[in-house]
Amino acid sequence: MWRKWSISIVLVLSLLGCNKEEPSGPMLLEAKDYFPLTEGSYWIHKVTFINIDVAVNVYDTLQLEIRSELMAFDSTLDQYPIERLSRLDSLSEWLPYDNLLVSWENNLFFWVEDNKRYIKLIDPVYDDKSWDANSYNILDPSNYYYSDLNATFEMYDLSFSECIRVNKGTISNAIQESSAYEIFAKNIGSVYAYNADFYYQAGMLSSGNSRESILIKFSLE
Repeated sequence: MWRKWSISIVLVLSLLGCNKEEPSGPMLLEAKDYFPLTEGSYWIHKVTFINIDVAVNVYDTLQLEIRSELMAFDSTLDQYPIERLSRLDSLSEWLPYDNLLVSWENNLFFWVEDNKRYIKLIDPVYDDKSWDANSYNILDPSNYYYSDLNATFEMYDLSFSECIRVNKGTISNAIQESSAYEIFAKNIGSVYAYNADFYYQAGMLSSGNSRESILIKFSLE
């Protein structure tokens, strides 16, 4: 009699214990941690542009340093301006390059460039979360998604920890090879970006271009 009751009590306690276990869910991160907006902060990226047009014998490579500084918040626009300067190398003087606008609005990080508004990041961050980066402009839909959360990114003797990757689309077929993605480090911002689009004819490269950007210096005020 007591033996049967003991067995029943053990089974009930076991079931209750199982019910208390929380189901495993996705790792959630705060997107705002990956592009802090602090007036006076700046980032310097080494950017390499490649342009190829085989038909006219063009094989151009241009390398610049681009400095992006976050200016004072513009209350009339509800956005932060970013002023960008460029130079050929550390011995050259900075020259005007272009201007951007950025802002966090609810769970969306907007990036305005060439009068086009993109959703660069979206909150919360979790693996495979996707969104249409062009949903606020007239361009065709562009599916972005997160991957490689809390990873360490290493390149050219540089290392950044606690990174996330934003994938911006890949095309691979007989006539086109395209790839685009960006790496953001926690409490720093964009540390690496790559965008390439190349075309082929009869299996041979005919034209295309690429842009690679890597962070080499920054200051967060």
